[in-house]
Amino acid sequence: MSKVLDKYAIAPDDLGHTDLESRLVRDDMPDSVRQPLQALRATLGQQYQELQGAASTVDPTLKKSVQSARNSALSELASLEKRIVSHLKKQNEIVVQQIGKARNNLFPGGQPQERMLTVAPYLVRYGPRFLDAALEEAQAYISRAVER
Repeated sequence: MSKVLDKYAIAPDDLGHTDLESRLVRDDMPDSVRQPLQALRATLGQQYQELQGAASTVDPTLKKSVQSARNSALSELASLEKRIVSHLKKQNEIVVQQIGKARNNLFPGGQPQERMLTVAPYLVRYGPRFLDAALEEAQAYISRAVER
């Protein structure tokens, strides 16, 4: 699991976020898609702002209509981006699977491990040395976290 965390440069707490896979895929989106989306978003914002100023000179009550149209256009663009990310997630199924496995290990049943798992099965299986090993791992984790 630490390999997955290191590979994607994420912290264990990041696995608790339901949009992690989308964020990772979005971050890895090809520039050929990302740049037109960003340019379109910027252009829409700029052009609607200009239109709002011009329409307000015709009638000040048109300001809200232009804002509404801008919000609608930006909402449609966001919807399109979500669809693109959804397709990218399908293409990057390995990322989704690896993150899913790591999430299930750290958050079984969608809850933190400490709320779902008890120490009893591990003590039965590994004996008292389990507690020593767990303490060593916890101390190593804290040391790594402090260094970051």
